[in-house]
Amino acid sequence: MTALNSKTLLSILLLSGVFCQTMAAENWLYRTPLTPTPSEEDQAKDCTELEHEIRDLSPLTYSYKPVFYDDPYQGAAVLAGATVAAPALIVPVYSAYVETQERKRIYSARERISVLRQLKAEKRCFVD
Repeated sequence: MTALNSKTLLSILLLSGVFCQTMAAENWLYRTPLTPTPSEEDQAKDCTELEHEIRDLSPLTYSYKPVFYDDPYQGAAVLAGATVAAPALIVPVYSAYVETQERKRIYSARERISVLRQLKAEKRCFVD
C-alpha cells in the first residue's frame, strides 16, 4: 500500500470541505426548524379549502417503509452479501437513501400542514 503524498491529501481535504459546505447549505442531512409563513394565496382560502388541503396532505406524513429489522430485503441482502455476492450489500445503502427521501417528504408535508393549521386558527375555523 502506498502512502498518500501531501498534494493528494490536501486535495481530498479540500474536496470534502466543499462537499460538507454544500450539504450544510442545502440542509441535506439535518433539517432546520420552520417558521410558518403563509402565502397570500393561502390566506385567501376559506376554512373548507384549508381543511381539504390538510386532509389531502395527511397521507404524505405516514411512513410506508419497514424498519431495518422488519424488512425482509435487508436480511436477504446481508445474508447474500456475506456469503455469495458482495453487490447485494447495495440494498442497505439504497434502503437508507429511500428512507432519507421519505423523511424529506414527511417533513415537508408536516411543515405545510402546520402552516395551514396556523391559518385555520387565525381564521377561527372551528367545528360547530
